[in-house]
Amino acid sequence: MSFGSWARQNVVALATWAGVILTLVMSAAVSMAQADDTQKALVASTAQHEDDIVKLESDVRSIQEQQARLVKVVEKTATVLTELDKTTAELKVMVQTSHRD
Repeated sequence: MSFGSWARQNVVALATWAGVILTLVMSAAVSMAQADDTQKALVASTAQHEDDIVKLESDVRSIQEQQARLVKVVEKTATVLTELDKTTAELKVMVQTSHRD
């Protein structure tokens, strides 16, 4: 039996196998395209996340600098209030002393 006569006798089986192979090839191509699209989306998402991280790090540095300035203001305010309390106490003593005279 030659290949030609075998092929004629098994044409349905050959067509079925050809269809299966074609379906597998097409399925693989679609899967590759989907994988490529997914990879591109992940790369874009990763880039956006990296940009977000850089911005957040900058925001954190800015907040830390603001906090440091506020701590200095609070410390200075506390010093001024302490001095004001001392001055107020001195003035009270002066007023009480002048009322006695």
